[in-house]
Parts: sequence; C-alpha cells; structure tokens
Amino acid sequence: MDAKLAEGMKHIQAAEKCMKTSFIKWKADPDGAASEYTKAAIAFKNAKALDKAKSAYEEAAEHQLQCRQLFHAAKSFEQAAFVAKDMQDLLQTSKLVERACNMFLENGTPDTAALALLRAAKMVEGELPDRAVSMYLRAGQIYENEGNFRRAADAVRSAPRLLIRHKKHDEAVTALQREINYNGEAEAFDLTHRLVVCMVVLHLYRGDCVAADKAFKNGYSYPGFGESDEAAITEQLLESMNTGDESQASQILNNPLFKYLDNDFAKLARDLRESPPDGIFMNNGGSGTTPSEEQGAGASSEDEYADGLC
Repeated sequence: MDAKLAEGMKHIQAAEKCMKTSFIKWKADPDGAASEYTKAAIAFKNAKALDKAKSAYEEAAEHQLQCRQLFHAAKSFEQAAFVAKDMQDLLQTSKLVERACNMFLENGTPDTAALALLRAAKMVEGELPDRAVSMYLRAGQIYENEGNFRRAADAVRSAPRLLIRHKKHDEAVTALQREINYNGEAEAFDLTHRLVVCMVVLHLYRGDCVAADKAFKNGYSYPGFGESDEAAITEQLLESMNTGDESQASQILNNPLFKYLDNDFAKLARDLRESPPDGIFMNNGGSGTTPSEEQGAGASSEDEYADGLC
C-alpha cells in the first residue's frame, strides 16, 4: 500500500476513534474527528485516491457542522468540490459548492459565498451550462441583497452570453435584463447604454420587433441615453425596419457600434444582417414616426405601440 494511502487510513481510524464512547469517555469528539478526516483527505489526495479524498472532506464537513463551525464546514465542502472537479464529476462539483454557499451564507460571509459560486460556475459552464447560469445569477442575487450592484452586475455578466451560445435566447433576455438593471442601479450608465443596444439586437434576432422597440424606449430611463450615439444609431436601425429598408438596415448593422459589441451580441448582429428573421421588416412604411418622437410625445398607451416599429 502506498505510504500516503496508509497514512490516510490511519487518520480515518483515528477519526472513528474520536467518535467512540466508553465507560471512561462519555462524549464523542466531533472536533477531533473533523481534524483527522481533514488530514486523511490531504493524504488521500497526495496518494491520488481522489474518491477517498472527497469522502474524507465531506466527513470533515459533517463533523464540523456538528460543532457549528459553519465557515470551516463550508471550506471542507468546497475542497471536496475541487476534488470532484479533478475526478471530472462536475455535477458533484456544482452540488458541493452550492452546499458550501449555503454554509457561508448562514455563517454571515456572503461575499465568500458569491465568490465560491462564481469560481464553480466557471468550472462547469462548458459541460453544465444551465447549472453555471443558475450559479452566476445566484451570485448576483447575493450581491444585490448586500446592496453591491456593481459586483452584482459583474457576477451575472456571463449568464446571458452563455445562454446565447446555447441558443436559449428567451432565457438570455431575462438574464440580460438583470445585468441592465444592476448596472443602472450602480449608475454605470455608459455600460447600460451599450447593454440596451444588446437587448435590442437580441430581441430583433428573436424576431420580436415590439419587444425591441420597448427595450429601446426603456433606455430613455437611463441618464444620457437620449443624447448618446447608441440611441441615435439604434433608432436609425429601428426606423429602417419600420420602413422595410433592408439595405439601410444592413448598412447600419455594419456600423462599428454593432461590430464591437461583446462578442456574443456582435455575432447576433452579424447574423441579423446576413440572415434577418422572417417578418422582421414592415413594407407599409409604418406610421412615419420615429422612436424619439414617440418618446417625446409622452404617449403611455400600450395599444398605441401594439405594432412596434418593425
């Protein structure tokens, strides 16, 4: 037997002994057992006995919970998650990190909880994109609860882009709106303006001109949007679709504003230019009013915009 493996087994035996009672030892010692399980996990890991190492870390965590050592228990679950990753068991990685997150939150260390989720989401996003998105969004929610909207925005940033890569465009709308809201709360208005453009592109790619029009109008709620290049160029794009001018829309989508969006949105804009969805262009010229004119008119009726701009 490998020396490190034998060392690990000795620590397991010591941990089990800590939990035994007798006539002269009336109480179990979960704290001592947790320490021995941790030592065993390290020895097993060094011996490349990863399954044993993961189990030992989980045992350490369970015994630390018995001692109400929430932070240490969370760290042990996190270590078990790292071992699961080395075992290529990413589902277990995500589950163990989520359990660690719960412990961190109960311990009153939300920043550590959010960081654990973000690290794990990055680990699993290639194989388990849905779980990764869930973890990105939960990290954002944790920062939101703490009133840290800038970090909340950074936390959720990967979620809509990951959903777009996996063709889940409806879910991407919801995640992107979270990112927009957080940046707005953080008063990162220049970034918010660009994200409004991303939202318009995403809706147009989905073939939903009404939603694109509404997203554009919502941009006016952020200071400086009405005077921005983003507003002017996006308005021209919506006008061209309202008038059925595919040539003009293609030229506008070739503008650097769209070409230099974040990569996933730039690809949507390119695809929109090369293969626009059916029915996205109106051929009757619409009402002849521009989005900014409608905005300035202050009309509030939903029915008035029932046909959108496209």
